[in-house]
Amino acid sequence: MKKTIIPLMLLIAGVTCPAPAQTGSLLKLSGRITDVKHDTLTAYVTDLVARANTYQAAIPLAPDGTFSVSIPATEVTQLTVMEKLNQEEMRTTPIARYFVLPLIPGEEARVEGTLDNLTFSGTAFYKDYDSIAKMNQQTEKEMSELYAKLADPALPAADKAALQQAGMQARTARAMSYIRQHPDREAAVFLVSVLNGDSLRTAINLFTPEVRNGRMRPLWQGVVTMNEKLTATEAASKTMKEGIPAPDFTLKDVNGNDFALSSLRGKYVVLDFWGSWCGWCIKGFPEMKKAYAKHKDKVEFVGVACQDTEAKWKAAVAKHALPWTNVFNSRTDNVDVTYALKAFPTKVVISPEGIIVKIVVGESADFYTYLDKLLD
Repeated sequence: MKKTIIPLMLLIAGVTCPAPAQTGSLLKLSGRITDVKHDTLTAYVTDLVARANTYQAAIPLAPDGTFSVSIPATEVTQLTVMEKLNQEEMRTTPIARYFVLPLIPGEEARVEGTLDNLTFSGTAFYKDYDSIAKMNQQTEKEMSELYAKLADPALPAADKAALQQAGMQARTARAMSYIRQHPDREAAVFLVSVLNGDSLRTAINLFTPEVRNGRMRPLWQGVVTMNEKLTATEAASKTMKEGIPAPDFTLKDVNGNDFALSSLRGKYVVLDFWGSWCGWCIKGFPEMKKAYAKHKDKVEFVGVACQDTEAKWKAAVAKHALPWTNVFNSRTDNVDVTYALKAFPTKVVISPEGIIVKIVVGESADFYTYLDKLLD
């Protein structure tokens, strides 16, 4: 079974939006990276509140690794630049190499070095950010070594838990120490991305009012909102299980009309939680269409798009000619939290009485075998 998991600070949705015309809303990014396997990088702009990417663009590299690109930005958020892999590499590589940086409208950033050891320069903000980037690179190296140890099947579970906790505590302590020493630096706000819970709330209050309430405010507010959603999702996962009543919700369909789950009471329902960015979700559509055509007299399918943009969602519904009801879980809706979604696709089967009878995470042929037995 395959499933797509969305980490906290690495959202790689394939969402493309046009660049705005105003030059003041662009980040000019240039540099030279010498160890990229191919001739292309990919840039993703992340909406931290929606946990989705709002922009994707290819960054072509010259033979010597140099590049120059302008990235659209209307407010401070996160930019992820990732090495582009071919299909064979995507099957064998756990995750592509990447780097992240704050996306500041109207600024200029330059990066030089290798993907594992980059130097940042440009305007004053990015010169200041360089020390934070180097600290993050060291943290990433330590976390990679930690995960290698955790992968050892001979390591007792208690030792794994202790190692993981120690690694997280070390990362938190390093970020908090830097923030305490530099509460007046805008670039230090980016460190809240590795914090959560009490440490996150404490860190935000350490910054001077000028930094906390200045242009970096959308960045830390996005991290706070995302953490709140993740915490709520974890809490919901303790009660979200087969045998409970399916939580009702009302979302907009592709025509802008309200759709309520409760309107389908009396029929079997399959909720398909997906996103236009989710490769395994898209790959599953042909089998879903076959199942829908076979059973549509006995069951209603409802696609619930999550961590997406409305434009990309509608385009995907049209492109793949999805024949069932499709609704959109926007950045202000919380259906993904209510249903404790941690991976995509996730399918939830609901009985005519409104009871959850099956939850299937990932794309698997077993789901359709189950559906055949249930409905035939």
